[in-house]
Amino acid sequence: MDDHRYKFRVITRSETKTAMGMGVVVTVSLLVGEGDRLSLSGTMSMTEGEWLPLAAALKEGLQDRVEFEEIDRR
Repeated sequence: MDDHRYKFRVITRSETKTAMGMGVVVTVSLLVGEGDRLSLSGTMSMTEGEWLPLAAALKEGLQDRVEFEEIDRR
């Protein structure tokens, strides 16, 4: 049984010019580990339109082994 857990943390959302015009770009950090011991694995940026279906697919596939968090930077 795989005990790895994954946490995706949305660290920024910003209105940015993209190849498709203006849009929201999301920057997400990925933490990976076992139990409560998670380590930063990296960060990635993509449009919100790319992020939302990716997050849904990850949740469907990994179920309770994946967690999503959004940092409120107001």
